[in-house]
Order: sequence, then C-alpha cells, then structure tokens
Amino acid sequence: MNNQFQVLSDTEVISVEEADQIVVSHTTFKAGEFLELLQRDYLYSDETEGWLNQGISCGVLSPSKGWRKGKVKISLAFCPDEVESPLDDIRQQISEKGDRD
Repeated sequence: MNNQFQVLSDTEVISVEEADQIVVSHTTFKAGEFLELLQRDYLYSDETEGWLNQGISCGVLSPSKGWRKGKVKISLAFCPDEVESPLDDIRQQISEKGDRD
C-alpha cells in the first residue's frame, strides 16, 4: 500500500464488508451519502455544519512550513492497495483494441 490518500468525490461508490458498516445501513453507498448521513445523524448542529460542507477557518502548523491559515473539513479519502501506473490506461486501451480485432 502506498499510503497516498485521494479525497473521494460525493458521487464515487464505496463497498465495505458488512462487519465494517457504520452510519449507512447497506454495504455499498456513495461517499456523499455517507457524509450526509454522518452529518444528519451524528454531527449536525450549527457549530458542526461547516466541518462537512464549506470547511471551517483554522491555522495548521506543519514542520518546516510554520503556521498557515486556511480551512479544514471532514471528507472521505481512498488509498489504493496497488500503486496505479500512468501506463495502466494505455495497457487497458491496447487490450480492448486487441479484443475487437
């Protein structure tokens, strides 16, 4: 695993094992559905709405960067088990072309 997480868009679909279900009552759901239910059922208040939507103003202290002002928000992120290669798309296209010939 490469530990490089990518933030998921609201329309991306997630499938989890039944034992790992939280918030959503089914094992396949959109990222936006998860965040919406999390907000509605667990986090919703005037104070926490910003954490899931537009973000809240904050400062972040990073090594060698010092304090930076910006916003922070809760999101879902994905880290693939296998490293994705830019050549994967080309290989897929070649494979599909070979199947058609």
